[in-house]
Amino acid sequence: MFRDPIRIGSPGRLRVQFLDSEEDPIEASNVSVDLFGPGADPFLDPPTITGLTPTYLGNGIFELIFNGSSPEGLWTDRWNGQILGTSTIAQAHFTVVGHGGGTYYPING
Repeated sequence: MFRDPIRIGSPGRLRVQFLDSEEDPIEASNVSVDLFGPGADPFLDPPTITGLTPTYLGNGIFELIFNGSSPEGLWTDRWNGQILGTSTIAQAHFTVVGHGGGTYYPING
């Protein structure tokens, strides 16, 4: 899944759609999101940011607006929820990039 990079200090959209075994949208409930910073293992390490609540958009789609946070690099977003009474996890990745900066050229007078 391609996602646009998120700049530190700027909002970005993270979306997932829960699908059944036939790849059809399925409704999930009690959805929360944990974020893991660069280098963190979502299976072994504690989340960098935990317990975020996404917005339900319909058709199994959830969205989280995340204000880019340090450090830069590849982050993992883990979506936790319930489908038909069973716990489920969806996982994806996104990149956080720096503030950027201007290029300055000296003015010769």
